[in-house]
Amino acid sequence: MQYRKFKLLNSRGDEYTLTEKNFKVFANNPQGLGFSKSISTLRLGDEEVLLYSMVNLDTISFELLFWDDDLGEKYEKYREFMSFISFKPLMLYYQRPNSFDWFRRRIEIVSLGKTEVSFDDSMLHCPLNMKTLGFWEDDIEHILEIEKTETEEGKIYPITYPINYGSNSLSGIQVISQGLLDTPVEIYVNGYTENAEWIIYDSNDTIYGRTKFIGEFDSIYVNSRESEEDIKLFKNGLYLDNPLSYQDLTVGSPNEINITFLKLKAGQSKISFLLGLEFEGNVVIKWRNRYVSV
Repeated sequence: MQYRKFKLLNSRGDEYTLTEKNFKVFANNPQGLGFSKSISTLRLGDEEVLLYSMVNLDTISFELLFWDDDLGEKYEKYREFMSFISFKPLMLYYQRPNSFDWFRRRIEIVSLGKTEVSFDDSMLHCPLNMKTLGFWEDDIEHILEIEKTETEEGKIYPITYPINYGSNSLSGIQVISQGLLDTPVEIYVNGYTENAEWIIYDSNDTIYGRTKFIGEFDSIYVNSRESEEDIKLFKNGLYLDNPLSYQDLTVGSPNEINITFLKLKAGQSKISFLLGLEFEGNVVIKWRNRYVSV
């Protein structure tokens, strides 16, 4: 029998299966797996104009069922679950029927009820409500590594995506986000750089993101996930204080292009890096596809 599967992962890396094959722990009647929006409109005659639209981070709920031949074991399973969710943060994982792919979403337990064992089915019924703290995303992280090497013909960049080589740049690196939403991205630049810069283009070759750091650095790291936004600039064996001060904010003008904490648009994008004539390192790009509903 094919059925939807759910599991939780806590901060210790422990997994708790919410849909066991023997049904001794089972997340029944899931609610809130779809999506809803908050919108604002303006009435103009016989029509309305959309002024504002945002996808909500809704609550997901289950009826969590605990079963065992022994009455005490049912309550013991409840106690074990309470212990498991005490190690935060928590991640909810979801797998569709007839699929091997898992999706995940950060959550916070809002409430967990506890009732008496039902006389009808001999199960302990426990209503569970979870507030979602982020959108669905792929369980597997996509990692794209571009490494400069030397050949008889000169320098090349071995990569699974086609790119064009420039004398001091890694140009036109194709990145595809298969989700439906803009997705955060981590960018590692490993190697000596001068005035490092990267530019992101959409499928029409229009620039929508640009980042530039003024100075000389041994490595650079930027993470654009909202809850983890971070910049690390490394030079001479030390992280530099106040990395925001090394940004060139003018690269976003005059078209209000996004800078620094960039997100990949859904679909195909291209990234070009300008890292100085002496760059001999590599670049690593990491992201997870993001979805409103799965």
